[in-house]
Amino acid sequence: MKVPRKVPVWLLAAAGVSAFVYRFARKQNRGERVGGAISLPKSMWLNYTLLSWFVIPAELLRREGLSPENRAVLRAHLLSFTARGAAEMWMLYRTHSWRCAYGVGHDAIDLAMLSLMMRSGRDGSREGVDGIARRHLDSIRATLVAEMVFATLFNRTVAGKTQGQDGIYFANDEPHFRRINNLTAAVDVVSYARLAMVMRDLVRLDSADAATATT
Repeated sequence: MKVPRKVPVWLLAAAGVSAFVYRFARKQNRGERVGGAISLPKSMWLNYTLLSWFVIPAELLRREGLSPENRAVLRAHLLSFTARGAAEMWMLYRTHSWRCAYGVGHDAIDLAMLSLMMRSGRDGSREGVDGIARRHLDSIRATLVAEMVFATLFNRTVAGKTQGQDGIYFANDEPHFRRINNLTAAVDVVSYARLAMVMRDLVRLDSADAATATT
């Protein structure tokens, strides 16, 4: 009898994150909640950023064989966004003092940091886990640019009204958010396609490691 393969922990974590985002979006759209309703494209984008900017980097850091250079870049990014996430959650839901400019500024800093570290790193390997890491870091940099554009357009649309108990945190389905939602939906398609390729490569790596371990 063939023993079923175990589902990798990182895939379970990804599924858990997606389930959380689904429940979060449903609750936001059911009634009067802090930040207001959220559109489907923005829900998908939120899910993507949590998976791409947190789950995948954390999984890559667990992998043996990752070069010190790529490990340093991934660790710096993950620490940067973990600190930003904690500060943002506090400002959004405790002090209600978040400004889009804070996020845009941090995105720009993280983008510059990643670009500098990747440029100065000696390991440009595109094979194995290092290849997956480099390709995913390229995706992160591209989506950081997209996030800066989204935040800037959103801030203009809501006239900077992101503070206080009645602050608006998300683009919803109202007509004045149509351009942002359409742009986000287009970026979602490309971003998820890239993410699917990275996840496929990680699954293949897991399968290859399992096959090696059983021989």
